[in-house]
This record gives sequence, structure tokens and C-alpha cells, in this order.
Amino acid sequence: MVKPLTTRSTKEILKTAFDLANQSVFSESQKPELSGMGTTLTTAIITSHGVTIGHVGDSRAYLFRNSKLYQLTNDHTWVADQIQNGKLSKNEAQNHPKKNMITRAIGIKNHVETDISSFSLEDNDSLLICSDGLHGQIQDMQIKNILNKKDPEIIVDSLVKSANKSGGIDNVTVLTVNFSAQNTDKKTPYGFFSLFSKEEEPSLKKTIDRLGVYTDLEPLGKIRSRNIYKAWDHNLKKQVIIKTNLNTELKTFNEEFNIKNEAKCHSNITHSNVVNLINYNIDNKPPYLVLEYLTGGSLKEKIEEKGPLKTPEIEFIMKEIISGLNAIHKKNMFHCDLKPENILFDHQGTPKLIDFSLSRDSNPNKNIPRTGSVLWVSQEQWRGDVIDIRSEIYTLGGLMYFMSTGLPPYLPDATAENEKDSVREKHLHSLIPNATSKNKLIPKNISYCIAKCLAKIPERRFQNTKSLMENLENHENINSETWKYLSHPNLLI
Repeated sequence: MVKPLTTRSTKEILKTAFDLANQSVFSESQKPELSGMGTTLTTAIITSHGVTIGHVGDSRAYLFRNSKLYQLTNDHTWVADQIQNGKLSKNEAQNHPKKNMITRAIGIKNHVETDISSFSLEDNDSLLICSDGLHGQIQDMQIKNILNKKDPEIIVDSLVKSANKSGGIDNVTVLTVNFSAQNTDKKTPYGFFSLFSKEEEPSLKKTIDRLGVYTDLEPLGKIRSRNIYKAWDHNLKKQVIIKTNLNTELKTFNEEFNIKNEAKCHSNITHSNVVNLINYNIDNKPPYLVLEYLTGGSLKEKIEEKGPLKTPEIEFIMKEIISGLNAIHKKNMFHCDLKPENILFDHQGTPKLIDFSLSRDSNPNKNIPRTGSVLWVSQEQWRGDVIDIRSEIYTLGGLMYFMSTGLPPYLPDATAENEKDSVREKHLHSLIPNATSKNKLIPKNISYCIAKCLAKIPERRFQNTKSLMENLENHENINSETWKYLSHPNLLI
């Protein structure tokens, strides 16, 4: 017979569970493409002794007892700290620009401090666990009034609908448990008779109102975190892409800057190999971009599905990408974030460059912070040095290598403690990977072009895209001495 858990043991279980969760998320966040990833977590263990709450972040647990609402958890946010220290009132915090700034989360650091506390339960108590999509949209008084309803299913539905009616700028997750002292079946402590949970994506009503003719917003698959939505354009009578931040208070300055920067850079370019910018409004709350909807998937998806591409397709895609890139360079800009995910295909199979959020003007005397994906950027970008067209040529070499082998040119070591640093060291100091060793079918001209594009020293790369295309179309070979010259960062020949 299994003994009931004691309060002490439930706390130990939760502490272990939160530590394991943190380690798992932190490990994933070390991958270059997931850098900075984290999450909040609030959970409960219910036993015959009561309820034990584990908590990190800004989700909440409430206890509803005798028509009174008690908040069981403390928000790990900047404004909550300011309120506690007497520097902000609750009214001031409600609309403060930093109200969504989290100070503690799962996976941000290799160790997390978890709040764990236990509470007794009484007959007719209700436990509510919810995301900030609920408590950030409606007041505690409104939550309390809804919890007075008898039917738990109605309660959950009413809470979600109320949050969405108030704007619904974040996902709404609600879980409620009702308890009864009349435990007739003896199978569950307290005889709690209902457990209802509901999770709903943000209501887009307020955003739709502010976006005018663009309606029926729908998160675009796996890239929801990037604030990209499919929508219907009532003027053009077709589907488009809306790029915006549904949180009108914008969680970070960078999110607002990236949208405005993309609009500024993108608005000057019209080209068949660059995704079409249909409309934008950077003064709107929230600011937004309207882009053509491309249905052919990304280069990354194509390689994942088909594996390495055949030579004619590689040469075709490279020609089209370079054509689009030249259009960008003619406007005195650099894309700065070329990668397989940022090359999409239309319904006819034409590749198009997307995502200008990190684009920069081509001021020859201007150093820029490291930008772009860690798997693809040049040494100059890693170092924060002045960049020029040769930095983009470096990334083109990486894309060719990816199309030829199915792999990025440099991957982190399996034993590396920090995968990002491992990739960085390889970009800066490792010899150029030989694409032919991964795919014997790669022709000489492509192998040569990859090697020359990926040369450590910019002067040893192709100096412009025209030269790259000429060599891609000619079947030149690369001897061992030339390979050393191109690949070694310090070798002078």
C-alpha cells in the first residue's frame, strides 16, 4: 500500500522536478538557434495534507475560499520587486513599460531558485493556476466574481473569454480544481470533484481593430515566437503575412527596433528574389509589416526533406539568391542574417530572401554589434568588426555547403560545454571543411566556390558576387596548396 506523501516529501519532489526542468531547458538554450530560451512554471501537488505549490516566473496560483481570493505565489518580475520595495504602486505597475520583464525563469541560468510553499485545504476551496495572459488582462476582483460561479467548466470558459475580451495580448492558460470534504469513493484526497483546464491562443480582436483591413490572424506554425501571422487582406482579397508584436507594450526594445528597422530597410527594395513588402505602419500600436505569403517552404525545410541538392538546383538557387542580394547591396545595405530559414520559395519554386530585421546600412567605417545566426555569420560579424560585401559572400559559402551536404559548415563539438562558443571558435580558427568529404558527388566548381567563399581572411574570398557567379558557372578545381591558402587564418603564401 502506497503511503500518502508528507508535506516534506512533496517539497523535495517539486524541488527535484524544477531542478531537472531547469537543467533540461538550460541545456537546450545552449544551442545557437535557441540562445536565450526560457520559460515560467507554476505547478501543484495535492495530497491528503493539502497542496504544495512550486513556482518560478509570472504565472500565478490562487486560492478561492469563502468568496475571498488569495494569491499564493509572488510574481518574479521587475515591477513586482518595485512594488515590494515601495517604488511603484499597483496602479503604476499595471501599465508600466517593464511590467512583463521577468527576473526569474526556468532555463535562463544553470541553477534556478524555486519558490515552494504548502497550504491546507478546506471544504469547497478552489485552486486556480493561470498564466499572465489571464491575470495580466483582468483584475483580481473580476477573477473572484467569476470563481463565485458553481460550474467549474463555466468558470474556466468565462475566465478565458474575459481575458480575450480585454485584449488577449498573450496566451491564456487556466486550470482550476474544486475540493469537497465529502470523499465518497475514497480514491482521491479531499474528494475533489472537478479538474478543468483550458489553453487558448491570444485573442486578436484588439489587434485586428488596430490593423484595419487585415483580419483572421493565425499564428504561422512553428515560428509563433517570432510574432509572424497569416492574415486575410480585404483589399487585395488574398492571404498575407503580418509581422508584429501582439503585446502592445513590447517586451523588449529590440523587438520594436527590429520591426521598425525592417520596415525602413525593406521599403526601398522591389525585386523578384526578395519577399514583397505590401504595407507597413511603424507608428501603429503595435507596429506591423505586411508581406506576401509564400507557400513553398524554406530552404532549411527543403534540405531536411530531400537531403543534399543536385548541382543544377544548387546553381539555380545560388543564382537567384545572389540576384536578390545584389538588389539589397545596390541600396547600400547588408542583409546580415542570411540563413536557410530566411530563404523561402513561392508556389513556382522561386527562392526569395526574407527577414530584414537585422539589416544594416553599408557604412564602410561603421562597426556593428554581432548580428545574425551563430551557425552562418562571418568572422567579422563574430568580432563586431566593420563588414562589407565579403561578409555576405562568406555566408553564401555556408549556404552552398549546406545545400551540398545537408549540414552547416561548422557544428559545435559534442562535448562542448558551450555550443555557441564552440561554433565561434571554428568560424574563427578551424580549417575550411571539405564539402567533397561529405558528398563525393559535389562537382569541382562548387567545391572550389565553397572553399573560396569560406576563406578566413576576407581578401582571400571572392571580392564580389559577380566573381562568385562566374566561378560557379566555370568548373575550376582547387589544389591542396590553394586550399591551405584559403582556409588557414594565418598562413601567408
